[in-house]
Amino acid sequence: MIPTTSGRRGIGLALCIAALALGVSHRTAHAATLRILIFRGYGLPDRVVVSGRVLRDPLPPPPDANASALSNTVDTLRMLETDEMGDVPVRVELKGRTARAVTDDDGLFRVELSGWQRPLGPGMHTVHVRLDVLSPKVQAQGEAWVLPAGPTVAIVTDFDDTVVQSGVTHKGELLARTLARNAAQIEAVPGAAAAYRAAARRAHGVFYVSGSPHNLYERIDRFLQLGELPRGPLFLKNFGEDPLFDQRGYKRDRLETLLLFFPELRLLLVGDSGEQDPEIYRALATALPERVVAIVIRRAPGGDPDPGRFTGMTVVDDWLQDPEVLARPLAPKR
Repeated sequence: MIPTTSGRRGIGLALCIAALALGVSHRTAHAATLRILIFRGYGLPDRVVVSGRVLRDPLPPPPDANASALSNTVDTLRMLETDEMGDVPVRVELKGRTARAVTDDDGLFRVELSGWQRPLGPGMHTVHVRLDVLSPKVQAQGEAWVLPAGPTVAIVTDFDDTVVQSGVTHKGELLARTLARNAAQIEAVPGAAAAYRAAARRAHGVFYVSGSPHNLYERIDRFLQLGELPRGPLFLKNFGEDPLFDQRGYKRDRLETLLLFFPELRLLLVGDSGEQDPEIYRALATALPERVVAIVIRRAPGGDPDPGRFTGMTVVDDWLQDPEVLARPLAPKR
C-alpha cells in the first residue's frame, strides 16, 4: 500500500502534495467522532499484548465495490489526515484482568495483561477498551489472538504484492491503487485466500506485516475479512516513530519482537521479490535456523529476478500455481 523504501520516496511526497492540493479536511467534510481503534492483539496463555489508537475522526465509510476513484481518493486522504488524541487515560480489560495506559502524542497506547488464575485458552479472545475520563464513556471492543504454550509455529507474511496486488515496483500504479481503491476493490494475489487458509489450518497463527501506516489499518483489516483470509495481528508503521524508508530495519524489528515474545515459536516466512523480503528472511534464517520452518517468496512483477536471491527458498508466481505451497512446509513430520 504505502511505499517504504528509498526508491519509492516520491510516492510518499505525492500523497502529501495530493492532500494539500485537494484541501481535504475530515474535520469539515464529516462530523468527527472520538473513538478507539483497537489493533488485533497477540499473546500466550499467561500474557497478552493489546495496542491501539485514540482518535477524533469520522468513521471510515463502508467499502463500496462501485465507488468511484475520486470518491475513494477523498476517503483515503481523510484516513491519512488523522486527529490523534494524546495524553488520554485508557483502560483495557481482558477476561477479568485490567491494565491502564496513557496515549502518546500519536494517540497510541500499548499494554500487557497477565495474572489470570487460569491460563487463557488458545484462539481469539475479546478485548474491551474504554476512556474513563469522558462522559458519556467512550468504549470499543476488539480481539487478541492467543497461541498455545510450548512449541508453536506461525506464519509471518508480508502484505503488499504478497497477499494483495499493490504494484510497489511501479510508482504510478502504486499511487493509483493506494489512493483510488477501497477495501472492496483491492485485488488479492490470485489464489491467496485458499493458500493462506490451507496453511492456517496447520499453524497456530498468522501475522501480517506491512509498510503501510496505522491510518490504513481499518482498510487493510476489512480487505482481509472481505477476501476471506485468516484473521491475525496486523503490524503497520507509525510514521511518527518507525523509519520511513528503512524497510529492512522495520521488518527485522517486527520479527525480533515476535521471536522474543514467543520463545518457542517457529516461523514460516512469506514475502515477495519486489522489495527486500528474500534478504531479510535469509539473514534471520542464517542467524536463527532453528526458528525458521521455511521461506516462500512470490515472484512479483518488476522485482529483481536474480536466482541468487532465492537460494534455499520456494518461489512461485502466484498462489494458484501451487495452492499447497504454504501448507506443505507445515505438514507433520513422518
